Amino acid sequence: MGKFYKILLLSCFFALTSFNLYSQQINLIRFNNSASYTPGSGVSVIINPTGVFDLNNQFILELSNPGGVFTTPTVLNTLNEFYVPAINGVLPNGLAAGTYKLRVRSTNPVLSVETNSFNVINGSAIQVPKALSAITANSNFINCINCSNEFTIFGSLNRSDIATVGSTGGNGINLPQRDISICNYDNNFSYTINLVSKIDVPTPSITTTPIAHTNGIFSLPTNLGIGTYIFEIQKSNVNSTSIYSIVFLFHGNATSLGNSSSEQICVNENVTFAIDKTITGIGRNYYGSKYTIDFGDGTVNEYTHAQLLELITIDHTYTSVSCNEPNGSYLIKKDLFNKGLNNTCATYTVNGNGVSKNVNTSSPPTANFEIPEKQCINTNIFAQNTTIPGSYGTNGCLNDVLYYWYYKRPNETSFTLVPANSPWINSTFDLTIPATTVTIPGCWEIKLLAVNPDFCQIVSEMIKTIKIEATPTPTFTNTPQSPICAGTSVLFTNTSNILNIPCQEPVYSWSVTPVTGTPATSTGYQFIAPTNTSSQNANILFTQPGSYSVVLNVTNSCGTFSSTPQIIEVFGDPTVSFNPNTLTICDTAPAGYTIDFSQVGTTPTYSVAPYAPTNFTWTVSGPGVTPADYSFVGGTNANSQYPQINFTAYKTYIITVQVNGNCAGSNQASFTFTLKEMPTITNTNLTQTICTGGTTSPINLTSSMASGTIFNWVVTATNGITGFTTPGTGNTIPGATLVNPSNTSGTVTYTVTPSNNGCVGTPIDFVITVNPSPLVPAQTLSVCSGNAFTVSLSNNPPSVILPLGTTFTWTVTSPVGITGASNQTTPVSSIGQTLVNTTNAPIDVIYTITASTGSAPSICTSNFTLTVTVNPRPQIPNQTLSVCSGNAFNLSLSNNPPSIILPSGTTYTWTVTAPAGITGASNQNTPISNIGQTLLNSTSNPINVVYNITATSGSGSSVCTNNFTLTVTVNPAPSATISGNASVCQNSNSAVITFTGLNGVAPYTFTYSINGGANQTITTISGNSVTLTAPTSSLGTFDYCLLSVVDSSTSSCLNTSNSCVSVIVNPLPTVSTQPTTTQSICVGGTIAPLTVAYTGGVGTPTYQWYSNTTNSNTGGTLIAGATNASYTPAAFTAAGTYYFYATITLSGNGCGSTTSDTAEVIVVADPIVDTQALATQTLCQNSTPTDLTITVSGGIGTFAYQWYSNTTNSTTGGTLIPGATNATFTPPTATVG
Repeated sequence: MGKFYKILLLSCFFALTSFNLYSQQINLIRFNNSASYTPGSGVSVIINPTGVFDLNNQFILELSNPGGVFTTPTVLNTLNEFYVPAINGVLPNGLAAGTYKLRVRSTNPVLSVETNSFNVINGSAIQVPKALSAITANSNFINCINCSNEFTIFGSLNRSDIATVGSTGGNGINLPQRDISICNYDNNFSYTINLVSKIDVPTPSITTTPIAHTNGIFSLPTNLGIGTYIFEIQKSNVNSTSIYSIVFLFHGNATSLGNSSSEQICVNENVTFAIDKTITGIGRNYYGSKYTIDFGDGTVNEYTHAQLLELITIDHTYTSVSCNEPNGSYLIKKDLFNKGLNNTCATYTVNGNGVSKNVNTSSPPTANFEIPEKQCINTNIFAQNTTIPGSYGTNGCLNDVLYYWYYKRPNETSFTLVPANSPWINSTFDLTIPATTVTIPGCWEIKLLAVNPDFCQIVSEMIKTIKIEATPTPTFTNTPQSPICAGTSVLFTNTSNILNIPCQEPVYSWSVTPVTGTPATSTGYQFIAPTNTSSQNANILFTQPGSYSVVLNVTNSCGTFSSTPQIIEVFGDPTVSFNPNTLTICDTAPAGYTIDFSQVGTTPTYSVAPYAPTNFTWTVSGPGVTPADYSFVGGTNANSQYPQINFTAYKTYIITVQVNGNCAGSNQASFTFTLKEMPTITNTNLTQTICTGGTTSPINLTSSMASGTIFNWVVTATNGITGFTTPGTGNTIPGATLVNPSNTSGTVTYTVTPSNNGCVGTPIDFVITVNPSPLVPAQTLSVCSGNAFTVSLSNNPPSVILPLGTTFTWTVTSPVGITGASNQTTPVSSIGQTLVNTTNAPIDVIYTITASTGSAPSICTSNFTLTVTVNPRPQIPNQTLSVCSGNAFNLSLSNNPPSIILPSGTTYTWTVTAPAGITGASNQNTPISNIGQTLLNSTSNPINVVYNITATSGSGSSVCTNNFTLTVTVNPAPSATISGNASVCQNSNSAVITFTGLNGVAPYTFTYSINGGANQTITTISGNSVTLTAPTSSLGTFDYCLLSVVDSSTSSCLNTSNSCVSVIVNPLPTVSTQPTTTQSICVGGTIAPLTVAYTGGVGTPTYQWYSNTTNSNTGGTLIAGATNASYTPAAFTAAGTYYFYATITLSGNGCGSTTSDTAEVIVVADPIVDTQALATQTLCQNSTPTDLTITVSGGIGTFAYQWYSNTTNSTTGGTLIPGATNATFTPPTATVG
């Protein structure tokens, strides 16, 4: 046996075969229409059907009607075949002589071909010339022809592609079996045999060759190769002919089946098998063959020979896995079937052993997971892995899966891989993205890749989107603004924060609530289509006046949130009415009565909000009324709400008021006023005074109305007085002598009432006084300034005689500092005045008093003095002051007449109610000489504390008091915050310090220092906050400390602080570790990882690696997924020089990015054998062979050699030769082979 030695051998074989396939057609090859036929004689048509005819097809031979038309054709023969090269028939007995045609018709597809016309003549039928073959039917040969049946095929269907009939070695036919004998041979007839050759090859070259016979016996020619041959046998006499054809088959039984795809496939992928249509393949098989292909999964397909020829490949898709099948694969079996084998001429039987293939099928996993459709920001995203595992293997089914999770934030263009060892992935391969990462609202995409570890490597991908929703802050605007008129629509425009955030699914709900206490109703508004309560924006028509509270509710996965209510005030048309609506007044002349329409009885009733009027128009009319008869007074006019109208003529007035509101409607009401003149007694002397026993003068009564006045009077008198007249009517009260028997003054009073035209005038009293004589000693008393004094006198004879009815007159001189002291010239029944001391010391006021009784001319008098000591009274107006919370206040008062009177020794007590948020306010019940307390305000707003204070001076019975209020505004102590901790890079402009004042009155002034340096101040301009931008040009840590804050309240309150923030200014980032400068490898190799590191900067680093074709760290191509500090390129498949570099970007403010140096990778080609070892040596045993030597080039490093021996001429599968590790090897020659 020869030995072969190899280093490496690669061989590739390619084959390409093509065929021209024909459309479906029945090709007419031969029919003898030149002969004449008699009824009962045989006819034969030789055809070549091309293209695909279905398995259930029939070929039908039909005879036309006379003349060659096929109106009602006669069927001569029907063959249930998808391919047939010849079809025989027998003309019907009794067929009329004439011209006819034959037609061969197929049923599937429906096609036909007609012969030329031929003649049928009258005469005896010629027996059909059938034949017998000498071939013995067995597994190699078929023989279906004999003298009694209609089968026409014989020959062999298992020949090789190069076989001929006359060949030896098993591929030909033995000479004795080549003979063919005509049945019932008759020397009285002539016989003609024609051989029609190779009609069924792809490109037929049909020839017709006469075949000689001896007494009806002829032989198969020896030179016939693979193909189908027709022997046409004609039996003739001088007039007519009978023809019969037999078919000689000389074909192979090839069933080749070659894979055009992998023998390991995924389910639902096509496995493809190539069809060898050449003569070495099924090209040598008979066209009447059919085939089955059993794919091993229960699918069996059946094909005709033409169908296979028309196919380029046979495809099959497996839907189930084969790992549980024997040997882990499906067995694919292709078989060939023919008629005639083993004497089965009517049915198909298997021809040959067929061909088998094995295919392993496996299913990939189906990636899937479940995530919520949406959820709130800052919550975990949980993706539950619901992947359906694949199934693969060759010895039972395995279902392990490799998973790769990715996520993509909103606005990101690429997915981020979650490392397999990430804590985000649990033991069941579910993914949890922590809430600390879910900080951006919008559409997040989650991607899961799943793949088998082996076999089917289809990567299943599932991408799903989850909507991360922001926390809503509902806000809206409305147009027009409130207030509005009823019937107005208001557009409420949603301005909530989530409107411009993508991938949100908020649910909006507008609520409109009538405000209690207004006429608003739940039916007083309606949404205008197409908007409704759940629209993003709402258009609402308000039809019922009143106040409505409008709220926008926004609901999403974060919850339900409501806007601040917006009050919409809807106005209606005003109304007005009077009740009562008439008034009659009797008034004394001259006419001048004023009606004040703000007073009860005349006040108009106006509608109230939302129907409240906004303007008023008053008009006055009536019979004979002119503008001179009335006027608006009291600062009012015709447009006042409640005017005052003065009427100066005695007439009837119609007073009308028209009201208008905020909207278009108006209303009016009228009031009727009648002014009549009332009589007035015009007497001026209404009193008389007499002593007891004196006579009164007659009283002549007069009236303001000269005619028509009637006087009525009644009389009243002090008990005991006599002599007056009784009640009466008339124009004069007569004189009378009056007697008062008591020791007290008495009176007689005539009460006179005038009347005229229904108006009763004001009664007037005419008083007549009868007085005794009084006696009073000097008097003294003390009184507080501003208090009225009254001298209390009682009859106490003999020191005090005080007749009843005693009156007093006096004179008084008012000292400096006293007001209110005045002479009394008209007698009065009591002594008293109200004196005011405008100083802060007591003052005496002396009265000289005349006591009188009776009336002139009988007046009895006596004089006495009254000394009144007027003690000063404290006089303090209401006071206000402001104080900072926690500071004591003290009210400073001093005597400053006339506004402040502060008697010496004035003391104070007070009461106070402490408002909420105030402590330190308490009542003072014990008099003290000063006013003050310490108040604390625990709120952020100023609070007024009101003290009700009583100031007291004097003592004993002369204690004088006065009350006033003290309002103390307690301003809260302001507070302040400082914010702005920052860690930034040098020269960043984003370090901002914010000072914010609280609980005080803006503007605020803040005092601060930097790193304990000099104090600096900054003041708010608008609002409560002010900012400053910290410089970042110098590196280091800068502490900004807030020391104090002062607000702008009336008390300018100050508060201290010790809050600080730090601004850390970091150096800009630089690359501290560069990637390896140069590495060299072979094609297919992998380099050591490229790694970078940085110093400086602040924030989270982001890495991105780039590849480049030049030694430059700019202009490279981004490497997808290369986002770590270390990057290992994939194995290099081509020689060349490659460059890589990385950028490091920091998230810190102003830190930017830095770029590494380039890393060079030199990839050289794999080594190749330049000189091969000597291919062949023929030597004697134990002789010296020529050394086998090879030379190699390429690659890098030192070459390593290994020689192998093999029993075949192959460079694979050999046996390693120990120690044969050099470029030269001397093969052994001790063994023959």
